Parts: sequence; structure tokens; C-alpha cells
Amino acid sequence: MRATIIVLLGILCPLLLSGQYMSHYHEQQLMYGPSLVAESKFYRPRSEQPKRLTYILPSISVTMISPELTYGDLYIEETKTLDLTIATDRAQDFDLLLNGRVSYGGLAYQLNKLRLSFMHEMIADTRLNVPHHIFKLVTEGNASLVNADVDINPQALFVSTHKWSLGADYQFENLMVGLQANLYTGNAFLNTYSSTINIDFEENFFEFGFDKDILVESSGALHYNSLDSIDFKLAENAISPLGSTKNLGFGLSAQFSYQPTDYLRVFGRIEDIGFIKWKNDTQIFEEQSQERFGGFDIRESYVSGQAYSVEDTLFSKLEVEARNEAFTSSVMNSFLIGAQYDINDYFSSGLLLRSKNNGVGQIFFLEPYLTFSPKEHTYITLANFMQKDALINPKVTLHTELANTFGFNVSLVNPWQIGRYYDSKMIYASLGMYVKFLRRE
Repeated sequence: MRATIIVLLGILCPLLLSGQYMSHYHEQQLMYGPSLVAESKFYRPRSEQPKRLTYILPSISVTMISPELTYGDLYIEETKTLDLTIATDRAQDFDLLLNGRVSYGGLAYQLNKLRLSFMHEMIADTRLNVPHHIFKLVTEGNASLVNADVDINPQALFVSTHKWSLGADYQFENLMVGLQANLYTGNAFLNTYSSTINIDFEENFFEFGFDKDILVESSGALHYNSLDSIDFKLAENAISPLGSTKNLGFGLSAQFSYQPTDYLRVFGRIEDIGFIKWKNDTQIFEEQSQERFGGFDIRESYVSGQAYSVEDTLFSKLEVEARNEAFTSSVMNSFLIGAQYDINDYFSSGLLLRSKNNGVGQIFFLEPYLTFSPKEHTYITLANFMQKDALINPKVTLHTELANTFGFNVSLVNPWQIGRYYDSKMIYASLGMYVKFLRRE
């Protein structure tokens, strides 16, 4: 039970990780970039002709999704505490996801129909899931669970890596295809997804059985000495300049853009299909067993004068084994596919389907949008970022390129809630910039 309460009270911890960010240069090029060999429909002087070399400046982005119970729902501002009874009454899970990247920048070089690119970025994913029935168990006790069973299965995931990608895009007549090879160097990893303790309560509320299936994987996150002595090391290892070369991984990313008519375009991208081998400061915690608890014999306390502890007695039923072994994890992949129709020279409309892996499975998002282009290379996009449990999330994007040299892209979801992110179902903010050099002849 102590571990459950610690997890519940630790809901604050993932919020401290929201300072890590994401860059979407390839996605921006899919949505707003011209064909690699396309000619402008307007006359341009020599100084504004396309350029070959693009320096992708460092860029940032962060996404936070909490579609059911938010941290702000639990937080009582007057007392600065969490009220878990609110979670019990709301009958919702607490499910917080954070995805962030910081791009160190990169280069893209274009030669006729071919574009080569190199990028370096740091990626961080966090998820904390606390099912509603655990809130109920903590606040109401087990008296209401007579002859029932309950799973103690809060889930926590943290993974932080660096990604080095080398890619190539090639433009056919009306089809562009691209592929990037990715090298990953890991910072830290923690995964409790495969851990569940099933408690079978009997007619007497103090009698129950334990069915334990515990598997926790850690690299640079935890160091286990005993149940009462676990060193939390994630804070010092979550972020490093280059990642550990002991934690190496490989993967692929790819994209395409197809224009069957002058007015319709279909495009898509799949990101981070790969794996990482974790070897640095690794531990695997495991226990698979069944136990029974039949109450306390308080008679000895009258003789010894030493009080019995419910907490210690329950902990005595756990015998976790810690092993220092390497393990492999898949990279947190994502994909998008979209279609865009040009209404006229100024307006276009489209629809994006997105998916993001949260460590257990894919979560999906739908994004209808309308884009207004007041002048060449300038786009204002209004959209709605929709998820199953959070249907209304307005999004605004400004993408522009000045004098065919300096470009930037800023995008916000629920911008008025950024200052109160803990109350939001969904927050997204990103800023990306680039500079072009070397005019093409």
C-alpha cells in the first residue's frame, strides 16, 4: 500500500519534466513546403530564386495530454494539497502524457530532385496512469470490497533519448518519398507497465490474498537496495548533452507526398520505428508469486510491548528480486496521414489523422483544418485537435518564409490555457526556425 500512496502523491513529478520539447521540421515541409522541383506561379527576381542549403535552427516544442482527470481537478489551491476524494467522486482515471523534444538544429541540402538532411534532437516521453479504483481503495479502504478483488496497477513510463538522423528525399513527377536512418543514444528509462498486484478480499475484510506479477525495467532511473531503500536517480540522468553511448538504438522514419491533381495532395509520415538496447546502470525488478494475509496476532505485543505495523506486515509479503541486466525497448513511434484540397489561390482545407504510442498502444487524434495564404510562403492555419475524451482543442499555426531566406513556424493548441496547463485536457506549443543559403542556379 505504501507504494500506491507514493505513486498517488507523486503526480507532481511528471510536470517537472514538461520543460523538454519537440521539433517538427519534416512535418512543416510536408504541409507547407513546395515541391523539390516545383516552379513558382509568380515571377521572382534572381535574388529570390530557390536556395540549396537550409540551416535548421534549434527549435522547441511540448505536448501535454490529460483527457480525463487533470492535475488541476485534484489540486486545492488554498491548502496546496491534492484531494483524492475528488478523484473518487469523479469516477475517472488520472492519465497524464507528456511528449517533448528540443532540436539542436540540422542541415538540409537540395540538389535538383534530391534533398539530403541531417538533424540532432533530444526526445522525452512521460506517462503516468492511476486507475480510478485505486483512488477509491485509498480513500474508502477495503471494507466495501468484501468478496471482491482489485488490481493495484498504477503505470509509470519515462524515456529520454537523443536522436541523430540522416535522410534523403526524392521528388518524382508528382510524388515525393523520403527516408531517414536514426541512431539513438539513451539518457534514462523507467517502465512499470507490466506490474500488477491483484488483491482478493474475503468475507473478513482483514483477510485477503496477493497475486503478484511485478516487472519494472530501469536504466539510470532507480537503484534498488531493499523495499525501504530505493534510490531515485532519474533527476540526474533524465537530461544529458549527448546521451550515453552505452544505450544505443537504431530506427527509421519515412514520409511521402503525392499530388494526383492540381488541387489535391495526400501526404504522411511515420516516425521512430526502432529499438534501444539499455545497458547503462540498468536494473530489472521482478516478482511473480502468490501470498495470503490472514490478519494480525496481537497477543505477542502484550508480552514484548512492541506495536505491530500493518504497513510492515504487508511489505513482508513482497520479495522483489533485482537483477543488473541489459534489456531492449521499442522507440515511442508516431505517424500522421493527411489530405489537403486547394479551394483557390488563398484558401485550402484538409484533414490530418495522427497517432502516438503511449507505451501500451496507439492513441489517435483527428485534426480538421483550414489554411489562409495571404501571400506566397505565408500560411495561417486554424484547426481543431480532437481526441476521444477531449473533442474541442482549437489550434492556430503561423508558417512564413521571409525573402526566401528566413522561415519560422509557431503552433499553439489551447493557447489561452498555457498559463494554467494543469487544468487543461490538452496543451501544445512549438516554435521552429530555419535559414536558407546558396542560391540554386
